[in-house]
Amino acid sequence: MSDYQIVLKEAPATKVISLRRVLVKPPDQRLLWAELLEYCEKNNVQIAGTALAIYHTVGTPKGGWDIEVCIPVDVDHTPSGDVKLSILPAVEKMACTIHTGPFRTVQKAYIAINEWIETNGYHITGPTRELNVRLPNIPSNPEDSDAVNEIQFPIGK
Repeated sequence: MSDYQIVLKEAPATKVISLRRVLVKPPDQRLLWAELLEYCEKNNVQIAGTALAIYHTVGTPKGGWDIEVCIPVDVDHTPSGDVKLSILPAVEKMACTIHTGPFRTVQKAYIAINEWIETNGYHITGPTRELNVRLPNIPSNPEDSDAVNEIQFPIGK
């Protein structure tokens, strides 16, 4: 029996700036976050919502993780370098759960939501989103128990 409650919800279209790269492992995304947040600071980009990571593929042919880190914005911005401006499409049905605790234990939420999807006759229709509802007090510490993340899987029957 899982400790995670799974809920269904809609995700609205969201304008974001983002950085996307293939990384060796998910914790390496902290380097992308540092780069994107530095970009925002240097360019006076105002954050307009909850930051999130998108897991486009897990285990690419070269063995990495295709991860995009995104920051919602309200206004158009002409990005530079590897930073992109785009609209995340709306998703009609997301299976979602909340993980509270250290990043090192977030895998439990992924297992619970995957089991729920299979048990309830759904299938995953797109990349997973991981919203950073509350960052840990010490972002580089995977043991910090103050983090809150919402895991979202787009699903269909």
